[in-house]
Amino acid sequence: MNFKNYKDVLTKNFSFINYHFYFIDILRVLSAVLIVMYHYRDLFRNEQSNALGLTFDNVGTLSLFKSMPWITSYGSYAVMLFWAISGWVFAHMYCDSKGISLRLFFIRRFSRLYPLHFLTLIITALLLVVAYFEDIDLWPGNHSLYNFLRQIFFVSGWGGDIYSFNKPIWSVSVEIAVYAIYYFIVKLFGVNFLNSFVAFLLSAVFLLFTGSLIASSSVFFFGSVIAYLIYRIVVEAPSIFKWWVPLASIIPMLLTIYIDEFYFELPLTLYLGPICWGIIFLLCYLESFVVADLSYLAWFGNLTYSSYLIHMPLMMLIVFLFKLNFISPIWFSYNISLALFLLVVLVLSFFCYKFYELPLHVFIKKLDSRFNVEN
Repeated sequence: MNFKNYKDVLTKNFSFINYHFYFIDILRVLSAVLIVMYHYRDLFRNEQSNALGLTFDNVGTLSLFKSMPWITSYGSYAVMLFWAISGWVFAHMYCDSKGISLRLFFIRRFSRLYPLHFLTLIITALLLVVAYFEDIDLWPGNHSLYNFLRQIFFVSGWGGDIYSFNKPIWSVSVEIAVYAIYYFIVKLFGVNFLNSFVAFLLSAVFLLFTGSLIASSSVFFFGSVIAYLIYRIVVEAPSIFKWWVPLASIIPMLLTIYIDEFYFELPLTLYLGPICWGIIFLLCYLESFVVADLSYLAWFGNLTYSSYLIHMPLMMLIVFLFKLNFISPIWFSYNISLALFLLVVLVLSFFCYKFYELPLHVFIKKLDSRFNVEN
């Protein structure tokens, strides 16, 4: 559902319940691509690459990183943008309802997240086992049985060695803890400014004293929940007030950058939080003026999770072929190589979502429904 302009919002026929933010789908896939580009340098953390003068910090003829150094400097921060997007999406999904059961909430999250996580974990584990028997040091990280079990139970980002097996999953495991916190808040109190602000403050204090990744994710998550609630007020307000929406999203971003640049260095969360929330806020505002049907953009959003988890096992396979001298690292040190790698990741993500993730997602929900009816 997409409204043509804010006049439509003011009619009684408009409802937020079935509304989909398609610009957010574009933002999600762009964030995923940025993370893949950031991780691409991990292809050169091995002796075969280093012998050719290709290292993690100097990737030879790959001029893209030299012309856009912000990729290597800030690419990892896209993870925090994901956390903020999750807060916005979850606030949108559950803002008008307290009725969802814990079982249904769990099944929705489990059926969407776990199947691909399990598949990529098994693939990376098999690659590491084969490499071990070939006496090959394949990939950096503590790939122990203990960390494998932590991955199985989706808690790899909750402390200890977070970079093991399929490394990117740590940020998703952190989000799962925040999802649980958010569910109980919604179930007990609903979604409103007061409990969202309290959760935000408690997360910020906990982050300040512990540096916890869960607390960091929670700050971005609940900051976006608050931003979404503000957005709802703005959208449902009379048209005369809507001129300040761009200012409401741009001013905090510019103010944050200005303070950090000219006065004192802000903590990373305080610096990136307003930027992430502002970007999401502004994109959703701009989408409201689009008349065309944007439903096709949902496919971009569907590729995000797949591309996020698939690219690392694919890179491990490439490095394995480096180690066997089947291919040369120099082949992957050009801009065209990175472009082709991104294309392959997105194509694989499309097929993975269509023929693995989506069918299993539907199957698990149907299985749960059938079990629930029988009992």
